[in-house]
Order: sequence, then C-alpha cells, then structure tokens
Amino acid sequence: MIVTRLLPLSLVLATACPTGLNPKPDTGYDTGEADADTDTDADTDTDNWPSGDPTLSWADDLSSGTAVDLDWADRSTVACWPGTEDLNFNGNHVFFEISQGADHDLYLRVTPESGVDVSLYAMEFEGSVQTPPDVSTCLSCEASADWTDDSNPGAREEVYLSGYNPYQVLIAVAGANHADSGGFTLEVWDVENPW
Repeated sequence: MIVTRLLPLSLVLATACPTGLNPKPDTGYDTGEADADTDTDADTDTDNWPSGDPTLSWADDLSSGTAVDLDWADRSTVACWPGTEDLNFNGNHVFFEISQGADHDLYLRVTPESGVDVSLYAMEFEGSVQTPPDVSTCLSCEASADWTDDSNPGAREEVYLSGYNPYQVLIAVAGANHADSGGFTLEVWDVENPW
C-alpha cells in the first residue's frame, strides 16, 4: 500500500506499507461514542472493530488543510453526503491517499482533540485519485458526521470500507461548522476480508 498525505497542490508524505483495503457490507450497528454514517455501506460495527494497533496512524491539524467548494459532494456520480449536510464539512479539509489492495477491508477512525469538531469521508477510485473540489466521479464515497445535531466537538468519527478489487482511496478529515484549526489523529486498520 502506498500512503500519501496530500495538501492542496503539494505532496507531503509518501510511505510504503503492506497492500490491501476496500469497502464492506451493511452491519447495522451502534457505535457508542462514534458518530457513524447513516449510509449502510459505511456503517461500522464497533463490536467487530479490529483489535490491536492500527496499521497506519497520522497526527495532524486542520490548519494544514484548506476549505474547498462542496458542490461536488452531492452529485449523483459521487454521492458523499446530501447538500443539506454541508455544514458538517465546510471547514478545512486535510487529505490522505492510500493504495488499496484486493480483498481487504479498511476501518478508518478520526479522533479530534477536545473541542475540535471534525467529519470524515473516504472515496474509492479506479486509477488516479481526484481531489476535491475536482471530483467528477468515484466508485464509492462514505462519510461520517454528526447528522443529527450538526455539532459534536471532540467526538470521533468512523468509516468502514470493504472491497474485492484494488483501488486508490482518498481519505479526508474535514472541519465542521467552519473549523479551520485543531488537532486530530487519523487511524487506519487494514484487514484481510474473510470472503
């Protein structure tokens, strides 16, 4: 798996890691502290969350990203979240790119510092990654945010992707409610799927 941390127009980090990652079937779960996506493909069963240390981990700050136009997110060819939920993603976006191997599941968790409100989304692509706002289409997009109250500072967000084919994955941590600074930790568990 090739891992990259992206900032607008600049490549920040490139690291070689073991291959594998992809999207998962609906489990219909309760996430406890995490605010999981209501899209069934992104639901993460906390009871089935991988044990042990994450495969990858980054500590970063929203101030290292930038705000992006959100018109791309609710296009039918992308479908990350409805435009009525833009408030959960209208702050700075910090991007990470991972090469995803076949027959692997990907569990993503972002934990912000106390008082920092973030959301999380991930997109799968065949071939080159398209970075927002220049996204015209993707294979799938899963997002996690506080869909109910539109404000949950300090709460973690989780997304689950499972898959069968190799993809490129773009992961984004986005500030909610115009958040443009504040620290967070992004963790990724890469697990071979059992199918």
